[in-house]
Amino acid sequence: MGAGAGTQTSPQQAADKKRASMANLKHDYAGDMLLAADVGGTSSRLHLFLPPDPHITEVEPLVPLHRMIHSNKYSNSKFDSFTDVVKTFLKEAGMDRPPQLACFAVAGVVVDRTCKFVNRGWVISARQMEADLGIQKVELINDFAA
Repeated sequence: MGAGAGTQTSPQQAADKKRASMANLKHDYAGDMLLAADVGGTSSRLHLFLPPDPHITEVEPLVPLHRMIHSNKYSNSKFDSFTDVVKTFLKEAGMDRPPQLACFAVAGVVVDRTCKFVNRGWVISARQMEADLGIQKVELINDFAA
């Protein structure tokens, strides 16, 4: 058998996952959310997730894709800062409160929780984003490490 044999999903499972991943939460959802982003020089891809299901006993190192509740890609040239990108994303997602945790894979060197984008003139500071956006914990990692 080839790689991936026995791991295919049925058409119904695929449809259920797609429906779940693109569904917006109820406006009064009060649970935690996780924000992930791939921040490049020309574009940023942001994804909002529900945390892993606490009732599942298997240890899963990644948040499953079916826990995604919103996703979008932005052209960085249309924004003055990455904070503006995140604010736009959260507004489009219908979020009136910040996610609990954010992890941003950035195309640059991270020193003291900060990354400078020379080609954009952006400085992304995890501490500043925590303060500006109300996110409890922001982590910056180099995109190659991600």
